[in-house]
Amino acid sequence: MRVADEMWLAVARLHEQFRDREDFTIREILIYAHSRDFSGVKPRRSSFKVRVYSHCVVYNPPNPSLYQMLFETRRGFRRLFRPSDIHHPDREGARETSIRSELPRDLHSIADWYERDVLAAGSPIEQDPILSLRGVGKEIWSNENVDQYVTNLQADRR
Repeated sequence: MRVADEMWLAVARLHEQFRDREDFTIREILIYAHSRDFSGVKPRRSSFKVRVYSHCVVYNPPNPSLYQMLFETRRGFRRLFRPSDIHHPDREGARETSIRSELPRDLHSIADWYERDVLAAGSPIEQDPILSLRGVGKEIWSNENVDQYVTNLQADRR
């Protein structure tokens, strides 16, 4: 099992176990993961910690792997990625979850939960009538050069 999959499973299990919690500290994630055995080998590899801190966090540029599994809700806190989360543009289309085929069969239920309750829930932007207006009218500006627009505004002020 890949380190990123172990990390995703640990955070998913925390969400499943503590449904009233929005997010978890990095320390909680590390302690929880190190007390579990997802793949026959406890996740004590140093790369596990790096993935929780940076490599799988969606707003960071991908370095080196292309995952978008965690979202930093506030400094030092993480939760699983949701489709409505702002992410680094280079992570567009990146892998969001563990690949079911690589998970032991007894862990398929956690992937089902994520797909059913998180991914299929839809974006809060789509559900909010005001936020759903995001992007409306963008065609008005599609042929406008941003730098030229600012230059023209500055010239009009003189």
